[in-house]
Amino acid sequence: PLPTKAVKVGDQWSSVSSWVSEASELPLTSKMTAKFVSWRPCGKFRCVEILVRGTVHMPDKVEKTSGFDHRITGLFLLEPKRGLVPWSEFVADEQMQDAEARVAVRSTLRSVLLQPPGYHTVSRAEQACPSEKMEE
Repeated sequence: PLPTKAVKVGDQWSSVSSWVSEASELPLTSKMTAKFVSWRPCGKFRCVEILVRGTVHMPDKVEKTSGFDHRITGLFLLEPKRGLVPWSEFVADEQMQDAEARVAVRSTLRSVLLQPPGYHTVSRAEQACPSEKMEE
């Protein structure tokens, strides 16, 4: 969810994306808000730290009958000159519920850019961006 115009530290923007789920063939829509948190060193480069929060929705009728709720929180580093994402972490909390059962899933997706070199720590043992920085 990148902005369509120039932004500076502290700026926020929103985005909406839609697609059709391959598994269920249901139309899904994500509504995201992003914030330019800071400039951060990214190995040899300078990156933009972006905090993202949002929700994913199904069609209203399906969402209400299934008790579907999907929330996303994420943080990523973007190297703006090359458009690369050297590090990201997204946490998704999803649940569905009916009269008989409730399913709740929390998933975390973390990525680290390995190539081209220069965007990560030498040992890769230390995260480029600590996940504790994410706030819920």
